Amino acid sequence: MSVRTVRRRIGWLLKVNRKLGADEELRIAKNFARAWPGGGHTPDAPTVSRWESGKTAISTATVNRYEGLLGLELGCLTALKHAIERAAGTASGPGATAVDDDKRLHELLERSAGKDEMGGPSWIELSDHVRAAPDLRLHPPRLWDAVSDRLLGELVVAEHCGWLQRQEALSRLLEHRWAGASAIGACIDLAEDSTPVVIEPLSLLDSSPDLVAGRYIRQAVESPASDRALVGALLAASRKIRRRHFTHEDSSRIGRAVTSLLNDSTLDEGLRRLASEVESELRAGGATRADAASVWATSSRPRRISTRACARVSPAGPSTDEMLTELVGQALYDPNPDDRMLAAMFIAGTPVRAAVASCLLVEIEEDLRRRRHCDLGVLLRTMTLLRSGNHRPVLHRILTDPHAEESARLAAAWALPHCAEGPAVTPWSKILEVQTRLARRPSMIGASVLHGVVYGAGTDGDEATLRRVRADSDLPTIVRSTARWLLTARLPVRSLRHSGHL
Repeated sequence: MSVRTVRRRIGWLLKVNRKLGADEELRIAKNFARAWPGGGHTPDAPTVSRWESGKTAISTATVNRYEGLLGLELGCLTALKHAIERAAGTASGPGATAVDDDKRLHELLERSAGKDEMGGPSWIELSDHVRAAPDLRLHPPRLWDAVSDRLLGELVVAEHCGWLQRQEALSRLLEHRWAGASAIGACIDLAEDSTPVVIEPLSLLDSSPDLVAGRYIRQAVESPASDRALVGALLAASRKIRRRHFTHEDSSRIGRAVTSLLNDSTLDEGLRRLASEVESELRAGGATRADAASVWATSSRPRRISTRACARVSPAGPSTDEMLTELVGQALYDPNPDDRMLAAMFIAGTPVRAAVASCLLVEIEEDLRRRRHCDLGVLLRTMTLLRSGNHRPVLHRILTDPHAEESARLAAAWALPHCAEGPAVTPWSKILEVQTRLARRPSMIGASVLHGVVYGAGTDGDEATLRRVRADSDLPTIVRSTARWLLTARLPVRSLRHSGHL
């Protein structure tokens, strides 16, 4: 992703929040600039316009000021700025407040290594201090273990803005000379813990140039413990190739493993796309790829959704928003789950989120009525990433219908566990009964559907359903082991329905 694209997206994020914000006075750029004093250099209306069009670089302090003036949650827009800059490889250095403030650093370290509260902004502040001190060593060194374990434990159960903040903080620790080993160890330990939470700790290892991280990812591509582990390993491998983290031997072995995957006719289509991306990165030798955003904008569905959403939020405003069309298209169709997720999170970080979710639901209902299932999975996944719960009744309907097609059931099974709270209680017992019966038929998809159902029952705290699964020796091993883990997990599993990887 180019620097210009990054600036345009951050500018769009600021503009939409201002133009559709609760304070009508601030929707006028001149009034917004007039309200600025107290947040550093006072801009004028043309400066605001240049920021929001992406023509001028936007500092973290500027984004913080937008959050304050618009009454938004502290760090909610800043977290998206950090995320897109990291994805594009254009992350800025530590903030000025992180320099030469040992007292604050020690205070944050003491809190993070103990049990005192550490919100997302505090983790970002701590990681900013750590990044500003590349030679920082802790005594005893195991303090890094305590900090890393706690941060990763919070990350996998955090949601939305808090999840992004902790992901950025942990990525910074992974890049640090002395904190990195502990952060790598924490990720590997969680990935090895027979847990369904495996994509995050594996994919996060892309931040570390350490050979231990590279070797572990290579091994996970060669001999994945599960399909979800393979997703995490391929995500990390793709970016590590781009960042030239692998040795020549590791790159060669990953290449052979990926070729074997692509020759497997039974490979899931999503995994095939990820494996193809890794293969393309290896062929390119880590060269920067051109933006593919224009591809998403040419599809009729993203433009239709974008146009309808614009009409809902601002009937008198522009009929189209090219950036929204681009983001909707990428959220739906980008082959890389990380890029899809980030595009959806940008939409979710604006007041247009609910309108886009409503338009997606219209598309889903229409596709189901016409029995068109080719896009159902991507539509449901994007609804989830937008933190919407209004598709929950549709998911229930699909999973309790014994005649629903396999592709629809698979999409619904993995969308439901991460679905935002909705108006109806999920009938997990009925869903399990229907899906268990369907899984008896010869099918590779049945086990994956049941896996998603069990994971969802666990995040909803339905222990009775989990115990039934654990006791049923006829069910697939991965399904029973997931139920067992969810019944004994040290993590607060009800919080695992975050907007992470699906």
